[in-house]
Amino acid sequence: MREHIFSHRSIAALEGVHPDLVRVITLGLQHSPIDFMITEGVRSRERQIQLYEQGFSLVHSGGTHEIQPDGYGHAVDVMAVGDLNGDRTCDHRDTLLTWDKANYGAIAFAVKRAAIELKVHIRWGGDFKRIFDGPHFEQCGEVMEDDLSYGWQSG
Repeated sequence: MREHIFSHRSIAALEGVHPDLVRVITLGLQHSPIDFMITEGVRSRERQIQLYEQGFSLVHSGGTHEIQPDGYGHAVDVMAVGDLNGDRTCDHRDTLLTWDKANYGAIAFAVKRAAIELKVHIRWGGDFKRIFDGPHFEQCGEVMEDDLSYGWQSG
């Protein structure tokens, strides 16, 4: 297992996120071959509406990033960081790969593995039918059958 740790910024972004999802994302970071940070956890209704109006969200308000009746947000967004091109340096060439879908597939595989180990149901935005939202992970009541379709090969 790798020894990735979250930065202070990522830890702050996890404030208010359901503890089960925090445990999954934290263990997922350890399993992931790609380092990642948390860009957003709990979001205000105003921020959610702003993202909807800008076309970055399909949900106008009441989404999983907002505080739910249990007092927690149930979603996080991540961003791949570090030496993404494998040349053993972190430089401007890596930023070109920050949003590469393959990086998010590797991160998702690690986070899904963590969710199974911890017995927490999650959904990855890369498995959504209408859009590809690779940075998005949300806690849900049950795992949808098609949510398990990506990256579950053995080995």
